[in-house]
Amino acid sequence: MILCVGEILADMIGVKNGNELKYDRKAGGAPFNVACSIKRFGAKASFIGAVGNDLIGDFLIDFVSKQNLDGGKVYKDEKRNTTLAFVELDENGERSFCFYRKNTADYNIPEIENKFIEEVDVVHIGSLMLSEQVGKEFAVNLAKKAKALGKIVSF
Repeated sequence: MILCVGEILADMIGVKNGNELKYDRKAGGAPFNVACSIKRFGAKASFIGAVGNDLIGDFLIDFVSKQNLDGGKVYKDEKRNTTLAFVELDENGERSFCFYRKNTADYNIPEIENKFIEEVDVVHIGSLMLSEQVGKEFAVNLAKKAKALGKIVSF
């Protein structure tokens, strides 16, 4: 089984409708997307991440519950908001991102208990958390813990 750890967020996808631009809310975050894709391809996958105690966090927790993942946890952070990623496509389909993530939940994941790591073969760590010092420290500590438990670490 592969444990994916990192951001889960709301992708706010910009959609043009005449002169109007609307945003459609979608579940996103690279490590979460990886876990869902692994599961859809028939392998076992779990996910650990954090969301805020807000409407977007509730939406994401509900979405995760419908993905039939094989374990993990989405923590609800009572002090921080859920990260938003506004996404717009240009005429060639190239994406542009604007993140709203100052002191947000996605890179403030609580320390992962050994029980979550012991039951997997691979620990896959997302990279967005590295943009903040607390996220860097978390990622390094998680990689060290996983290696000490004999797990493959993917980044």
